Amino acid sequence: MSTSSVNCHSAATACRCFPTLGASVLSRLLRITQEMRHFEAIFLEPTDQPGTVRARIFDLFDELPFAGHPIIGAAAVLHEQSGLGGAQRWKFQLPSKTVEITTDVTAGGYSGVLDQGVPEFLDWSTTVRGSPLPSISRPRISRPTCRSRW
Repeated sequence: MSTSSVNCHSAATACRCFPTLGASVLSRLLRITQEMRHFEAIFLEPTDQPGTVRARIFDLFDELPFAGHPIIGAAAVLHEQSGLGGAQRWKFQLPSKTVEITTDVTAGGYSGVLDQGVPEFLDWSTTVRGSPLPSISRPRISRPTCRSRW
C-alpha cells in the first residue's frame, strides 16, 4: 500500500490527495487526516473502470459525504499522473453518490469543472454541532457546477 500524498492547492482551499491508498478502515483514514492537519483529505481506490475511482473524503472530525475542492484537486492529480493531454472525464464513486468532473490542461496547471448533481439540503430543523441553524428559507438552486484552477 502506498502512503504517498500530493498537496492540492487553489486560491480557495488546500487539501491532501492520496491517489493510491486504497480501501482502509474508517478510523485509519481519519487518523491519517488528523495527523496531516489538513482541513480535508481525499483517499482514492482504483476500480476496474477506466477514469473511475472510489473516493472517501475526511475533515479533521469525520468522513464527509461530499466536498468539491478535494474532488477537483484529486482529478487534477489523476490527470497529471495519467500523462494524457486535452480534456479528460473522471468519475468519483463516493459512499453516497457518484459525481463526474472534467479536467483540462492549462498554461498554469489544470482546470476542473465538477458536476455535483442536484444539491442536497440539511433538514433545516436540525442543529449543526450544537448550534441551531438560522431561520431562512431554502434557496432555489439547480445543478450547480464548481470551477477551479489547480
